[in-house]
Amino acid sequence: MRMDTIENALFSVTVNPVLKLLISSFDKECPADGSLLLNSLKDFLGEPVSLCPKCQHISTKIARPFYELGSRFLHADKNFMRNQFVNSQYGEAWFRGFGLMMMGIEKGGVRVSLASAGQFEIVWELAYLCNL
Repeated sequence: MRMDTIENALFSVTVNPVLKLLISSFDKECPADGSLLLNSLKDFLGEPVSLCPKCQHISTKIARPFYELGSRFLHADKNFMRNQFVNSQYGEAWFRGFGLMMMGIEKGGVRVSLASAGQFEIVWELAYLCNL
């Protein structure tokens, strides 16, 4: 049995249910504030964001500790994150990408994959007919 198969089995039984539960608790759309998932990350990174009392409570008690533990576990530099997410011209793209990643974890959990044997490929197709 391959090591990644064993790790995926362990993740699916132990880590993934906890991650899915935690993320689903703050992956909410507030009528007043919008995406709590993204707003709680902005709050964690020190960007001023106005949240209703319910969203502020969830952000402080669930999301912020989750982000803190996650960034420590992954050895993510909070200053680097702040520069990319808040101070960069591409900040909104970073936030959207992070949101998609979190929703992917919420939906499918974390899996250990094989290392890539080659580079990733990006294909741009220009039609000059539609801006989508």
